[in-house]
Amino acid sequence: MYDVVLVAFEGPDRYSFVGGLATRMIDLADALVDRGHQVRHIFVGDPKLPAVEERSDGSLILERWSQWISTYHPKDVYDGEDGKWRDFSRTVPAHLADLVIASAAEGRKSVLLFEDWQTADAAIATSAILNVRMPGAAAILWNANNTYGFGSIDFSLLRLAASITTVSRFMRAEMSAVGVDAAVLPNGIAERFLKPLPPAEARPLRVAFGDRPTFVKVARFDPDKRWLWAIDAIAFMRDAGARPRLLMRGSRNPYGDIVGARIRARGLSIERVALPTEAAF
Repeated sequence: MYDVVLVAFEGPDRYSFVGGLATRMIDLADALVDRGHQVRHIFVGDPKLPAVEERSDGSLILERWSQWISTYHPKDVYDGEDGKWRDFSRTVPAHLADLVIASAAEGRKSVLLFEDWQTADAAIATSAILNVRMPGAAAILWNANNTYGFGSIDFSLLRLAASITTVSRFMRAEMSAVGVDAAVLPNGIAERFLKPLPPAEARPLRVAFGDRPTFVKVARFDPDKRWLWAIDAIAFMRDAGARPRLLMRGSRNPYGDIVGARIRARGLSIERVALPTEAAF
């Protein structure tokens, strides 16, 4: 059994749940707990929720970081990102080192997994502290989900601090272009997605969707995610008389304006759906 610490900006709070990274962290934490590991997830959480919260009978501990900054930036985890990144990079490493050393004192091994560019400096600093206080006490990994923010990462130091991984062969090729040799650790599929949908849950969907073909796309607003292809496909089906519906969720990237312009150019209608803050995922 390992003590596993997941370190990322995104997490399970609605405030922190922006895209695929949050899903990855939530599913990974659950999978590790199911396999008997003690898991701690450090993320930039909702400033209104407890700083520390136990779940899964204490096997999963959530730590909401930089809440004092998030109080002034209530929109979401990336509101005031620069200040949160600086605070995170400065304060998380010493805390992680203390956790690793405490686990080692009790005979347990630690694995630290840092995610995306916002945590790269924290990974470097954590490694430096542990190299002084207790060398070899933890396995440190840094994972890249995309290339966003690569210009802010000192890869020469990161390579010395952590084993570098990524989520796909495509991303491995992208990282190779900047001189980084990364191991591929695919996200995989959470076991809950492989279970048949109970009839009681499928029925309301059939009623809601009716006889219209319905598609779902969730991705960052980025050219790599082929949003324009998806919009054109929906327009083509409309022109063929199929009355398609696309349920979509993007991100706050500027590329969203280009996607919106393509929707309008193809004469498609848009209806925005906003869930209340207390709504369940």
